Amino acid sequence: MRKPKLDNKVTEFLTPAEVGRLIETPDGPPRKESADIVRIGLYTGLGKSEIMKLKWQDVDLERRTLTLRNPKGGVTTAIP
Repeated sequence: MRKPKLDNKVTEFLTPAEVGRLIETPDGPPRKESADIVRIGLYTGLGKSEIMKLKWQDVDLERRTLTLRNPKGGVTTAIP
């Protein structure tokens, strides 16, 4: 007997007030890196593991894009 497939994907959204508080996170040590990771995630929709894999070669300041190399889906992608 086959088990039924369950849609266990949970999507959560931040309220505008929560986003505002995250953007205003203090930048001073020791929180600077954490604040940067949160902001990149908010502005791009990337997850923590995707952000942590980024290298400077993936950042194009001229075009204002981040390149995701070897993502879960397998297709290299440029994110504005």
